Amino acid sequence: RLFSVKDREMPDYTLLNRLFHYYKREEHEVAGKSRIIFNVNYRSVKEIIDFVSVNFYVGEVDIIKASGDVPRHPTFYPLMFCHVPGKASFNSSNLSWYNEFEVLQVVEKVDSVVKSWPVEWGTLEPKEICVVSAETYQIQCLRQKLRSSRLTSVTVENVFNIQGKQFRVIIISTVHTCESC
Repeated sequence: RLFSVKDREMPDYTLLNRLFHYYKREEHEVAGKSRIIFNVNYRSVKEIIDFVSVNFYVGEVDIIKASGDVPRHPTFYPLMFCHVPGKASFNSSNLSWYNEFEVLQVVEKVDSVVKSWPVEWGTLEPKEICVVSAETYQIQCLRQKLRSSRLTSVTVENVFNIQGKQFRVIIISTVHTCESC
């Protein structure tokens, strides 16, 4: 009963997604109560797993267990949010949004991580730092600014290109602010 879909529809119809919707429609009592929840993560620190568990799953800590021995940064909390007072602008030639102030803030954060790379993490590998955004022009601006700051080996990718990859540090550039919505 599972079905194949066209390539452009693939992100909406992963096997896990199809199985979830298939069992959700079933009349059987067990299928109706079933949920697919990953409950063990070995690649992230406990604080990030707890945040995801509480805010995106069932609202309880320890639903997903952090089972890996992933050392945290000795100074920075594993999950940080930064307010950037910039404004999103539209680049009509790229048909994409960007935020100049956020680009500067991201480069500053990357530089801070590089300068405070802990010995617990081993030798500094800038490619283990990933800056991710959904906006194409923001990605171009970030790459250019990181290049000019001599941080060329830092990974800068679109959100769709990092699925399944692993990084020590991920910095998310949202581009939009409450002022731009």
